[in-house]
Amino acid sequence: MAGHPLPRRGLPALLPFLGVGGAQAAHATGPEADWDWLRGRFLAAEGRMVPATRPEATESGFQAIGLLAALHANDLPRFERILAWSLATLRRPDDHLWAWRREEGPGDSNNSTHADLMAAWALVQASERWRRADLRRLGQSMAQDILSRCLLPGGPPLLLPAAGGFFNPRRGVLSPGSLVLPAFPALAQAAPDRRWDYVRAEALSLIRRARFGPWLLPPDWLELDRASGRLTLATGWPPRFSAIAAGAVLHLCWAGLGRDPPVAAALAFWEGQGEIPAWADLREGRVAPQPGHAGLRAVAKLAEAASLGRGTMDSLPVLSDAEDEEAAGLVLLSRLAWREIGLSRRGE
Repeated sequence: MAGHPLPRRGLPALLPFLGVGGAQAAHATGPEADWDWLRGRFLAAEGRMVPATRPEATESGFQAIGLLAALHANDLPRFERILAWSLATLRRPDDHLWAWRREEGPGDSNNSTHADLMAAWALVQASERWRRADLRRLGQSMAQDILSRCLLPGGPPLLLPAAGGFFNPRRGVLSPGSLVLPAFPALAQAAPDRRWDYVRAEALSLIRRARFGPWLLPPDWLELDRASGRLTLATGWPPRFSAIAAGAVLHLCWAGLGRDPPVAAALAFWEGQGEIPAWADLREGRVAPQPGHAGLRAVAKLAEAASLGRGTMDSLPVLSDAEDEEAAGLVLLSRLAWREIGLSRRGE
């Protein structure tokens, strides 16, 4: 599908719709400052990342974000604490993947592929930073189990959102936002397997093809007809582009693909709204009445800078703007991606 052309209006024209405040320039912008805020708000002493919206629950995705933040801040003691708690509490008995949620009472032992990709990526990077072979082995084991447990069986090498519950003989349900494109090269190097090349190619093809609605945006949830290969909005799931699908835009930018058509389409959509909405209904062509959170604004700002190849990090939302853990996660990841792909003019 062809994307809408993105008007090149430049950074100043987009600042009002991104909700940028001049006071943000006063905030510290380094990974250590980001981690200080994140851990002060969410990290418990035992190594659990405590969600604001549901404090009794723990999700593997938030644990993985804690690992990435601690890694980039060079905080080995807290990295180890988060990892130890995650292994003791979330690791599944029959593989090296993590249960996606634990809380009081019965939990859900199904994994989150998105979280496991981020955790494995953090582990293999940590092994290089801190010269720790044990961390490399853990990352390798997670990467190998992602390939053995989370690929759609009997079809193209597409990563499912989890090992169980997202496919049957007729269909598969996919989530473009769960495909952590920038992690694939590191995992392929740490746990060599030819399938990583095919997984990356299929993931990229999926994100580029699976775009719907008047804005040609990737959906949160996507359905694959296994007989015909046809892609549609997933039955039984909200037909939306929201913070979940915005992850696909973030990962494209982080992988150095900030000029890809899905990024351009998302930018054209966000710019056309005046204020970023919480979601867009891709079936009915309507948008949420409420504005999106700071995480969505961060992805939008990252996407704009990545499409231009430059930007000023002062304009990117900071962690203290985040309303909850979902927003904080997207802000944190957008800031990590910004630094890693070198978008700043002044080297923040």
